[in-house]
Amino acid sequence: MAKKPILGQPKETVTKMLIRVSTIRLGSEWFSLAYTGDLLLIANSIPCSTPEESQKSLICSLSSRGVKNYQESPPDPSIVRQFESALNSGLGSIKLYVDGISRFNRQVLGVTAMIPLGNVATYRDIAIALGKPKAQRAVGNALARNPFPVIIPCHRVIRSDLSLGGYSGACGTDANIKIKEALLRREGIKIKNGKVMEKFLLVSGRLSCRSSLYP
Repeated sequence: MAKKPILGQPKETVTKMLIRVSTIRLGSEWFSLAYTGDLLLIANSIPCSTPEESQKSLICSLSSRGVKNYQESPPDPSIVRQFESALNSGLGSIKLYVDGISRFNRQVLGVTAMIPLGNVATYRDIAIALGKPKAQRAVGNALARNPFPVIIPCHRVIRSDLSLGGYSGACGTDANIKIKEALLRREGIKIKNGKVMEKFLLVSGRLSCRSSLYP
């Protein structure tokens, strides 16, 4: 069973805190991270091929959370270790700052975090798990604002016709869809003619709001 993330509950609002921003390279990919002095991750970029692209992705994500003021900083070794571990092993090893994210969006992120490596789910699957089967568009909007892409694997969420759908990291572009496809292929998902093969679709009913990581 996957470990639950450690949810930070600081008293300050995100707009009043000193926010540190660092850019790191892991293998051939660049990530930019925003975090508090207590090493609570506020947001991260999608994986990018250049530091400039990762910084742009992060700025979009921070903007979606209402963050305008931050300080560029050398990467803290602890947050780098936690982030890399979360990329490889899941949420259990990193602290997330989720204050300011709506209850519905937290629930969407929580259900999304349940999608196991090697599987995909549809926007409709997540809406059904939340008990709101007609809320597919709202689910899509929530995932478009996911401040923790890859850590919370919104790239594993696709359309009901098995096409990939969007992948924003808060700033959607056609290039980002290629990143989504690359992430899925890296995880062993087979894609043919722009659609995921049906055998990788998570069995209906495997997702549950009751098992959501966020209340």
